[in-house]
Amino acid sequence: MYMRRGKGMHGESSTSGHSGAVRCGGAIRRPTWCLIACALCVAAVPLTAWGQSCPMRCAAGDPSGQEGYDVGKECTTATDCNLCNPNSLDYDEVSCGIAQQQGGICQLVDPCIHLEWRPQSVGASGPGQNVTLGLYAVSSTGFDIEFEGLSVLLQWDPAVVSLVGVTQPCTVTDPCATACPANTYKWFSATFPNDCDDDSINAPCPGFPANDGNAFFIALRRILCGQDQPAEAPRATAAGLHVADFEFQTLSDVGTFSYVDIPFSFGGTTRTLVSGVNTAGDIGLGTIGPPALVSIQECASPTVVDRGSKVIEVDPGFNATDSAILVTSNSPGVDCMSRYAKATGELQTSPVFQSSATWGHAVHLRGRRIMPGRTYFIQNDCGSPGSPNLSTPVQVTMAEWADTDDTGVVDFTDIQHTVDGFLGAYGPDQSLVDVDLVGNTDPNPALSRLLYCTPNNVIDFKDIAAAVDAFLVADYYPVICDTEFCN
Repeated sequence: MYMRRGKGMHGESSTSGHSGAVRCGGAIRRPTWCLIACALCVAAVPLTAWGQSCPMRCAAGDPSGQEGYDVGKECTTATDCNLCNPNSLDYDEVSCGIAQQQGGICQLVDPCIHLEWRPQSVGASGPGQNVTLGLYAVSSTGFDIEFEGLSVLLQWDPAVVSLVGVTQPCTVTDPCATACPANTYKWFSATFPNDCDDDSINAPCPGFPANDGNAFFIALRRILCGQDQPAEAPRATAAGLHVADFEFQTLSDVGTFSYVDIPFSFGGTTRTLVSGVNTAGDIGLGTIGPPALVSIQECASPTVVDRGSKVIEVDPGFNATDSAILVTSNSPGVDCMSRYAKATGELQTSPVFQSSATWGHAVHLRGRRIMPGRTYFIQNDCGSPGSPNLSTPVQVTMAEWADTDDTGVVDFTDIQHTVDGFLGAYGPDQSLVDVDLVGNTDPNPALSRLLYCTPNNVIDFKDIAAAVDAFLVADYYPVICDTEFCN
């Protein structure tokens, strides 16, 4: 097993000689986790052959379970458990007729619990950023599968990322009194155990595992909760039981990446396995999903278009990490501004970090500080609050006031565009944001001042009047809208 590193590099795993099953030889000297885990290993018989895929088993398609279904029988093909197939050893014409009348035919099912990362690809835009990988236990059957616990081996490139922590998705104090969110579980223990008297994968022990590229994680079920009440067992579901979140910090620069694997073993005796499956016919660990990819990519610049004289349209593009949108300017009156976009496009002082998918492809920046004729610089911020990581800025210059088609002059065509917008009949190169000049008014003069100078996504008579005023008066811009914010 080797780790795959960015730029085509390969590094040998540092786990040589550090692998071992949860063995209980000399258990008197072992910590409590080993005794519990050993008991689970014994209770888990039969388990798969150290992480090999489970054999297939038959299950009734009819939930009433008609007589003649060989439920739980080990099989390798649909023929082996189909009582309606004349070539099947289970063929029974009478039972088949009953099953068909009840809408049920014997099915081939995978009774295993599969482990997988979600998401399988996460990113950062430089060193020192944290990314989180969720571990899920998934039942591929139509029913939940109870189990007692699981042990998981992790492997990564220590030159690219470092493991910094693990958390439980369910944070309730007493799971008997307060239910966990759906598809989560309150574990008795979910940690990196002291295994230094076994294989020392989590060395130094005690303490957090060193960044040597591997770790050994164990999650154990809760037996009691509350006032010594019996606790429910964890259940792998079809949607996936959210077992834990593993947090990694990026160490290297843009252009590198690391896979985070869940190997079955490191070549010794320690194994990734599921213990204590107790549903009839189910046998523990099945397949393990693909490794997660942690990619460190440069913070990409947005695509920017001026829409008329008061709105800037921004497509943030794709960034591997959440990003914010920063707006600055060097134009008179706004040369001091440094504002971030809200999700709705208005501007504020604090950043809003969202994924590229959440931002979408058309964020309309608006506000009193977005003014006609000014030049602005738009950047993606792929950092975090207080620690910006900015893309290369993209420059945009707004059209003059009410110049809806950016021709450099306000004429009858601009008035016509605004009237067309009022009627909802936009031309091929026009849209609402191109002719949305002003917003609302309010009986309170101070509030009206704020509202009127911010486009409101509505085209009405006030927008038409603003276009007419701009046509009649050269260099006209409503007095109510400040042109100096930095004096």
